[in-house]
Amino acid sequence: MEQEDTRPQIMYAFGLSLVFVIIDAAVFCVLAEPLGEWLPIQSVWLNNCVHPTLLALIGTLLGCSAFGAFRKNPKLVPTAYSFFPAYMLVCYAYACLNLEGDERAFACQIITLYTLAPTLTGMGGSWLLYGLKRRCKKQRPNN
Repeated sequence: MEQEDTRPQIMYAFGLSLVFVIIDAAVFCVLAEPLGEWLPIQSVWLNNCVHPTLLALIGTLLGCSAFGAFRKNPKLVPTAYSFFPAYMLVCYAYACLNLEGDERAFACQIITLYTLAPTLTGMGGSWLLYGLKRRCKKQRPNN
């Protein structure tokens, strides 16, 4: 890609990443309580691993459905998910700079609980699907 074509794509990816943040937040808000009732886990640490991961997978599946909408530029979806670590860092920086003591520790735990799973599943899933899509496209004869 030429340099002049890259800048708009990054801006499109940034905008799409904000849509993905809204999708993930909506999935967490709407499905967290029903998932807790449907799949009760007594161990707190296991609950804090399994539930956010399942919710993040649902959000990632919804986000990765955008591959169909961006057929001309499928790299836009994984590029959008690549903004998620930057969002995590901004949240951590805000918590560390503006909170003290126990509040800071609690905020960092909440940030990790609700942003780590969407970041890992979003980036991992979208780049995996993008790679599979590229591989399948290379293996097909010219249409």
